[in-house]
Amino acid sequence: GNSMEITPVKREKLYTWIIQALTVYEELTAREIADYLHKHNVIPLAIRQATAPRCTELVHAGRIEVCGSKIDESTHKRVSIYSLRGDE
Repeated sequence: GNSMEITPVKREKLYTWIIQALTVYEELTAREIADYLHKHNVIPLAIRQATAPRCTELVHAGRIEVCGSKIDESTHKRVSIYSLRGDE
């Protein structure tokens, strides 16, 4: 199958790690979260494609929020900055 396919268990694990990254650093982009997960051997490559969809899902689930945006240095595109919800 496609290596980017994700099982429910793996998805939950990524959610946990994304929330941990935001607990430690407070505000991160999907790429920065990917760097953190890669450093802890959670994902094989530090690419935002690994974390951006999960971040979007967590925002929709109300577990994290978009707190701003900035220009990504490598793509020069505007990217979202995520944080844990202020009310948690």
